[in-house]
Amino acid sequence: MPDACTEHDLQESVSAALAGSSLGVRRVQCQTLDDPLEYTPGDLAFITLLCFFLLLIVSASALDVFVEKTNNTAIAKGGLRFLLPFSAYTNLSKLFQLNTRRSSENITCLHGIRVLSMIWVVYGHQHSATASFAANMLMMFPKTSGFWYQIVSNAFFSVDTFFFLSGFLVTYVLLKELSRTGRFNVVMFYAHRFIRLLPPIAIATGLFATVARYFVSGPMKDGWEYTRKGCVVNWWKDLVFLNNFFTSTPDPGAAADCIGQAWYLAVDTQLYLVAPLVVLPLHFFEAAGQLWLYFLTLTSIAIPTLLTYVYDVAPTMLMLDPDWYDFFMKIYITPWCRAGPWLVGVWLGYVFHKQGHKEVVLEKWQVVAGWTTSTLVAFLLVMGLWSYNVVPRKAQYDVMTQLAYAGLSRPAWGAVLAWIIYACHFGYGGPVDGFLSHPSWQPISRVTYSTYLVAMQIQFLMTFSLKSPYYFTPLNVLMQTTAAVVVSSMVGILVSLTAEAPIIGLEKLLLRRPGHGGARKSFRSPGRTTNASRRT
Repeated sequence: MPDACTEHDLQESVSAALAGSSLGVRRVQCQTLDDPLEYTPGDLAFITLLCFFLLLIVSASALDVFVEKTNNTAIAKGGLRFLLPFSAYTNLSKLFQLNTRRSSENITCLHGIRVLSMIWVVYGHQHSATASFAANMLMMFPKTSGFWYQIVSNAFFSVDTFFFLSGFLVTYVLLKELSRTGRFNVVMFYAHRFIRLLPPIAIATGLFATVARYFVSGPMKDGWEYTRKGCVVNWWKDLVFLNNFFTSTPDPGAAADCIGQAWYLAVDTQLYLVAPLVVLPLHFFEAAGQLWLYFLTLTSIAIPTLLTYVYDVAPTMLMLDPDWYDFFMKIYITPWCRAGPWLVGVWLGYVFHKQGHKEVVLEKWQVVAGWTTSTLVAFLLVMGLWSYNVVPRKAQYDVMTQLAYAGLSRPAWGAVLAWIIYACHFGYGGPVDGFLSHPSWQPISRVTYSTYLVAMQIQFLMTFSLKSPYYFTPLNVLMQTTAAVVVSSMVGILVSLTAEAPIIGLEKLLLRRPGHGGARKSFRSPGRTTNASRRT
């Protein structure tokens, strides 16, 4: 409507049009494009911080180019060397660098697995971001009840992929470091984790608590306030990695935390805290360490099985399950129920370490059996609950199905991934390895952490900016997912250039590990890979 009209004019005209019907105007909201922006002290503080980082990045990039063009190494070795890690010139070149050399430090298939799992996460979240606002909500269930739609309805294995990768890489890198030095630096082990993870979380939290609201407009823009207030009130939960335990909020109008999907980072960090207790025995007391790992693996199966039986919850999060919240709180976001694939990853990291540079020779029947079994198991895990995970349900699961799936599904998914990575890395992956190891995955893979931190909130920003009714179709969701991946990746690159890549560079300058010296470059690949896997 013309911006000369007021809310009162709109209400009167619509009320007149509805006269004689049973309908009435409940609420009127008008916005104009030239509404003045009102900045809070928090907005101004965040904008000032961004300007400071922009100044650092521009200055560092200019200095970097000058050093490269003049070959003035004296500057790079002086005090200004602490500015160079902020150089977007170098950080972007590292980001888009393609490494096609396969080695123990460059497990190339991980890039494809990481990116595809990230897209799977975003695709699943897109349904959550738009489902509540669909004008044809009742039509969603027939459209999402097809057999192949279980890839979306049961997409929770995408998260288990990242738990597996985290356990695998932290074990592989730690065992390699122990073999090289014979020592475990507990301070550096934990400092490395928090130094690299906290700055991007802080930037993302600040963004969504302040200026992100200026990118939302339309009749549903007030919906963003719930998320924004959660960032203002409960930001600390994400920064201390405890948002999976502190799930209540003092303000009913605010979300329980800021970055809802950061529950994964909390669980993964809690598993990382106990990682030395799992990995160190494998190095110092190998036989006992193996028995200890066997025991923990069996325990990770028994705990979710027992809790599922005690609380009588579904074996996974099913569509329209009335008890979904109990499952989410008691099973889904607890570290003791998500440790299964992480421990399977520990097993694979140990196997990779023991294998070293020795050649792997498998018989043809072993390769065929491995790929056949892993494909069948993956298919059954993702698609096997179709009868129970549609609306209306085609069948009711029995107790044995409930408990077996609850306890074994996540470790079994980890076992599937273990075979894929093992076979691909040691030359038995065939076309699967060619696809997963393609160099084009690498740039996106390097920003999965930053992309993960912003993706879900950007999806809701897009939803709350809708100007017309949204109609659910699988094609519409796929198009919105594509847009969300592209926009989130772009924002993720900016977050990485601001608060991730520079911090990694400063850490290497300030916290050089004994004995590394000029070998820093050789350690960069596994260190960076480990970080990237934990992020998403």
